[in-house]
Amino acid sequence: MRTKTICEKWKILTTINHQYKGESKMKPFVLVLLLGILPVSLAAQTDTVNVPSDAGSGGNLNTAISNVITADPTGAQLSNTVFKLDAGGLYILTGVITTPPHSHLYIVGPNPGNTQATALPQIVWTVNGGVTTTYNFDCYGDLTMKNIWILCGTTNGTQIGSSMVIEDDTASNTNGTGEHLYMDGCIIDYQDIGNGGGAIEPACQHFRGYITNTYFRNLTDTHYRYYGRPVSWVYASTTWHTDSLVFENCSITNVGYGYMQESPEYGDYVSFNHCTFLNTIVFTLESSYWWWLSVNNCVFHNSFLFGDTPSGDGTNMTPNGGAINIDSASGFGALLPPIPFTDNPTADPSLQRHILFTNSSYSYDQWYYDFLAHDAYNDTASEANKIHTMPMMSAKTYRFFAGKDSATGKKLWPYINLANLYPLDTATTAYNRVTSYSATYDPGFILPPTNIDSIKGFLMGRWVTGANINWAYQPNSDAAGTWPLSEDLSYTNTTLMAASMGGFPLGDLYHWWSSQPSIYANWAAQKATEHAKISNELTTGDLTAVKAQPTTVPGRFDLAQNYPNPFNPTTTINYSVPKSGTMTLKVYNLLGQEVATLFSGVQQAGNHAAVFDASRLASGVYFYRLEAGTNSVTKKLVLMK
Repeated sequence: MRTKTICEKWKILTTINHQYKGESKMKPFVLVLLLGILPVSLAAQTDTVNVPSDAGSGGNLNTAISNVITADPTGAQLSNTVFKLDAGGLYILTGVITTPPHSHLYIVGPNPGNTQATALPQIVWTVNGGVTTTYNFDCYGDLTMKNIWILCGTTNGTQIGSSMVIEDDTASNTNGTGEHLYMDGCIIDYQDIGNGGGAIEPACQHFRGYITNTYFRNLTDTHYRYYGRPVSWVYASTTWHTDSLVFENCSITNVGYGYMQESPEYGDYVSFNHCTFLNTIVFTLESSYWWWLSVNNCVFHNSFLFGDTPSGDGTNMTPNGGAINIDSASGFGALLPPIPFTDNPTADPSLQRHILFTNSSYSYDQWYYDFLAHDAYNDTASEANKIHTMPMMSAKTYRFFAGKDSATGKKLWPYINLANLYPLDTATTAYNRVTSYSATYDPGFILPPTNIDSIKGFLMGRWVTGANINWAYQPNSDAAGTWPLSEDLSYTNTTLMAASMGGFPLGDLYHWWSSQPSIYANWAAQKATEHAKISNELTTGDLTAVKAQPTTVPGRFDLAQNYPNPFNPTTTINYSVPKSGTMTLKVYNLLGQEVATLFSGVQQAGNHAAVFDASRLASGVYFYRLEAGTNSVTKKLVLMK
């Protein structure tokens, strides 16, 4: 059933909580004009196709999308269509859904409720044989999903390792827009090794992902400890690249890796804000190929359960670290493309690495300490081969955060910083193994999705027995589409409940605090301020709450280039006025229409800063103008979403 609506895609995209920095990688050589990222204007007409829930053999979603593509193989009509699924609906894929080059696929469901009838619509695979299931969605353009439950399994619960792949789009590479994934309010469930990548597989040269309010759960492989990943390239792939990847208010539970950058490739900008990580078998954030990395307001619990073995730590006896790992840029080897950044602290700031790790906790359950103290492997292993808990980070990694020049006492890497970590009472807390349980920083989850015995069996299988164990949490309930989910990752630790920026709980605020709805609402009301704070600390290395402006009266009227630029959705504009007087600072679109007034009134002489929040505007080029009397300066900025 097809209906006409006004601005349907705009409504979808503006409800997706895009992160503060997005595609702004701060590389001068890529500050190009990225226009047309949002393909629909505010006045556009959009088709809506209401897709009914499947009965029988399924295929309704396949048919609906195929019909639109058949009517217009160029993908233009597809890009102008929203596919709406039913609340509590079941959508059985009968084949891979492949989209044409340069197109944009939109699939949305209603906001979920607390009954089975108001569950997220679930997309699953048919049980019929002869169907290629490598990918569930093979997109040669952009993909937007909102309020959708993707189960990587069949209707009878058989696990299927399908990926959503974002393929290379030559036109997007040429015009500089890149390939986009927008995901909000979704569940990605039960994916294993699959194609050797992640549940979301970038296979393009300029991947840009925005993942908000999304739950990755049970990405478990019965054999491989290092597979089951939310986002990852395929192993040993080349030429693919991530420009930016943002996770905000996401939960990632029961996975092989939390996030994986497969060698020999790397990402320019990766961000995690208010995310909850629980039960990661190996790396939570891997690898060490970070240029711009921002990790803030997160909970890391039961990370790197495979453990740390002294004999496996190399000649320097350096563990990997369970939360974050940083290596020297000079040791990265032949990455593709070759890295444009350096560890040289005297290099231009845009060429240095910017890493921010703040307001986050790291802990293990009591059962894990007890298991390591008395298990069939450790009871007979030599001291060098015993399994220990993995520290938050290695001493090598900590040196990047805290290393100082012995002669001057200044930080060696001024743009690599940490603050407000739990625990981090002393310098060695970060990289020394914690050998006994403490409730101090254990969140105390209300009902974690943890099958303790299955996890123990899987670990023993990897350490010694070779047994393959399904350690997913309640996979049969997933296949049945049982709603609401039984787990609850709200928690009781009062320290962590007020430990994030702004005094909110650490971790995912979207999924787990429904009993206190004001928590998420109040966070959302101030998120632009939080984003601006994180952006400032990441880009400047200044972790003070407010960066004071110099008190010296400037000698001339001046308007600085906004920073960051491009930006999403906030940026800072610095300006100077040599004498007090009436002035305005305004923002205009390409048609010369005023879209924002940042200041209008009497401004005192001095150096000033204004924060421009463009969360309500479309991507594109804008101009900002400072006027005072006969003085006027105009500069250009680029908003990328």
